[in-house]
Parts: sequence; structure tokens; C-alpha cells
Amino acid sequence: MPTTDAATPHVDEDVIGELTHLFFRLGRRVRHRANKQLAPTGMTASQARALRIIDFHGPLRIVDLARKLDIGARSAGDIVDMLVEAGFVERNPDPDDRRSIRVSVNAGGAQRAEELRQLRREGAEEIFVTLPEDRQRELLALLTELEAASRQECTPQQGERKAG
Repeated sequence: MPTTDAATPHVDEDVIGELTHLFFRLGRRVRHRANKQLAPTGMTASQARALRIIDFHGPLRIVDLARKLDIGARSAGDIVDMLVEAGFVERNPDPDDRRSIRVSVNAGGAQRAEELRQLRREGAEEIFVTLPEDRQRELLALLTELEAASRQECTPQQGERKAG
């Protein structure tokens, strides 16, 4: 059994097990709904997320998009290739660095990004409408805190390569 000190909170293994189970189960349901909603668009969840990010942030270098997607630059490049092929984004020279390119949405991509935002809102409402607004805000605060703590623990050490 792990030892704890005054700074370490007590961990109830049954609670942790149930939380883990619920996170995975809810995650599967969210992904299933998202995939079902995206099916008519012909896009994957990764492509949809990348398009929304590019649309929101404006022209991005591939490495910056990868960082926002929390994936490797090569994987982000593959997603961009698919978005270019689908006619939603364009590659343009980076005005600040001639060796780089920036990816931006075109008119069709902006329209698709708005459609995707609407689908996402509808899907989220189906899931979270069961909670009153104050509980939604409470859940948001708790998940934000948990995600920030896990991000610190999962950050690659200096010199390590992040999988992606």
C-alpha cells in the first residue's frame, strides 16, 4: 500500500476505480456521438478539430497546430494534407519565415467549421443538458483542474520526443 504524507490526499481505490470506469465509458459515448454526427460530413474527429482550430486561431504553422492538437507535427501534417485535399484549407508561405508555411481556412473551410461548431454544440447539449447550469460550471472547474494537473505529469521531459 502506498505511503502518504500530510500533503498527499487520501486515495480511495474504489472511488478511483469507479471514476476511471466512468471517464472511459463517458468518453466512448462522446466519441460515438461525435463520430455519428460527423459521418455525413465525411470527416474524422481529428480533421474536424483541426479545422475548427485553424478557423478559430487564423493561419497557423503546422508545428503550432500540432501543439494545439497535442499531437506530433508529422500527424498534424497528415491531417492538414487531408484538409487540403478536401478543399477546406490552403497552405501559404509564412511571411515571417520563408522556410515555413501557414495553413489557413478558405471560404469552404470557414463554412464547414461553422457547421462543425453547430454539430458540436448540439452534441454537447445532448450530454450536458441533464445537469443544471451551476453543476455544469462546477464540473467544468473540476475537470479543468484535473486536466491541468495531469498535463503537468504527462509533459515530456527535456529531450524526450512526444508520441503522436
